[in-house]
Amino acid sequence: MDLAHRDGLSRKGQTVRLEIKLLILVMLIGLTAGCYSGTVRPVVNEPEFQAQNQPIRTLNVLVITDGSFKEQEIRRLIAECSRIVETQVGIRFKVVDSQQIQWDDEHNDASRMLARMAKETWQRNDSFDVAIGFAYFDEGRTIGRIDGVFWRYMVVKELEPNLLLHEIFHAFLPGKDHTTDWLMQPVRPSYGREWYWLTPEERKEVLKNKWRDFNVVPAVGVDKRGTTKESGFHYLIGLDQWRRGKPREALASFEKSVEADPEFAPAAINLAWLLATSEVKELRDGKKATELALKACELTEWKSPEYLEVLAASYARAGDFGQAVKWQEKALGGIKGSNPVGKTRAWERLRLYRSGKPWPSK
Repeated sequence: MDLAHRDGLSRKGQTVRLEIKLLILVMLIGLTAGCYSGTVRPVVNEPEFQAQNQPIRTLNVLVITDGSFKEQEIRRLIAECSRIVETQVGIRFKVVDSQQIQWDDEHNDASRMLARMAKETWQRNDSFDVAIGFAYFDEGRTIGRIDGVFWRYMVVKELEPNLLLHEIFHAFLPGKDHTTDWLMQPVRPSYGREWYWLTPEERKEVLKNKWRDFNVVPAVGVDKRGTTKESGFHYLIGLDQWRRGKPREALASFEKSVEADPEFAPAAINLAWLLATSEVKELRDGKKATELALKACELTEWKSPEYLEVLAASYARAGDFGQAVKWQEKALGGIKGSNPVGKTRAWERLRLYRSGKPWPSK
């Protein structure tokens, strides 16, 4: 075989090998894109996508620790998550300070831990956007939680990117339901690791809320206006006190919340429910409960069956069982079929009202 022919075969072989490599590369790119199908991951490098992320927001982070994890490990995790979030929505994290909290009996109740974080950091609330607690707690399958009032206090029990990203994006998706796939699903997947990515719809909502003020309570659900930080703080503490079986303290906190903002429907409706149904008889006040419930229902345009139930209970406590039956029946018409327990209890209360008894009747 002459040298020219051999050289030609060599170049042909090189071409074939190059084509195979290119084919494999294309297949890998396609496979990767397919793996992230339904998320923003395949398009993060597109100029239009990157332009939508501008300008960059710096999110001031207050780190809360109890010694469960090393600060260096925490900061490494925050830096990693910051890169991922900035890639998707143009939000960059900056740790502004850290604070130690030694938990008491709330250590295995994430909701109570969040309330403690709010109280412990309240005097410096203007200096940070979100407070993230890194602490081990034992609350069944719960591995992370964010408060449902300000949507700024969160706690995680593991140094794992998926977990922290999930809670942080909740802060920009306040009140939104979990999805069935990817980052915002309610349970951690049993397979794979990098579930870091938002769907295009979630990203659009995050971008809309990108510049939200974390010192005010956002509008969520039937509440269309949110409230001030003072009203929200007392409301958050009141919810915690009520969960802990302290109705007197909860009543005082709810009253402070309503006083700070009479138009904040969630505080008004919770105060009404406490006044109408408290097991502590001397706290009951049907007349005041009815006034509050009517105001809350008006503020939410009479669209919440839960609020209508409170109105019915308030009328019953005030002795107006005709109105109690009327509004309880309306509430039952709006309770979703996916809540059979709630519907059963609602029927039980309706039977009491029809027999001329409030709930609880003792």
